[in-house]
Amino acid sequence: MKPNNLFKGVAATLCGLTLAIAFPVTMMAQEAQAKSEHRDDASLALGQEREEPNEAALIESITKQTLGRLKVQYSAGKGLVLRDAHPKAHGLVRAEFIVVDSLPEELQHGVFAQPRKFDALIRFSAGGVSVQSDEIEQARGMAI
Repeated sequence: MKPNNLFKGVAATLCGLTLAIAFPVTMMAQEAQAKSEHRDDASLALGQEREEPNEAALIESITKQTLGRLKVQYSAGKGLVLRDAHPKAHGLVRAEFIVVDSLPEELQHGVFAQPRKFDALIRFSAGGVSVQSDEIEQARGMAI
């Protein structure tokens, strides 16, 4: 591996690790704050949302960290910028997503509220933050 590519790989990994550590730590802090405040979630109707304390700042922080990693990983003028996670796609298939009529009542909310079928696409991908050879061991995933 060329030194420049090695540096980019190390820098992208470090940025990814920063994000991987900062996000859970931020989430733990938010959960602790939420537990210390009394919230009446029963007043929210299905589909309604409540903005969490410091939610805008958290979103801005995650956005900055992600863009920072992408700028290191994909230098300006050096080709296309790929997805920030799971950039290597293995395939895309058409599917049918079926909500069965035997779903337990406690799970029957939103799109799962009643039995029905949805047209869907399933994307299969590698789990890394950079495109690598399929010979390199890494997680694989799918998204509906």
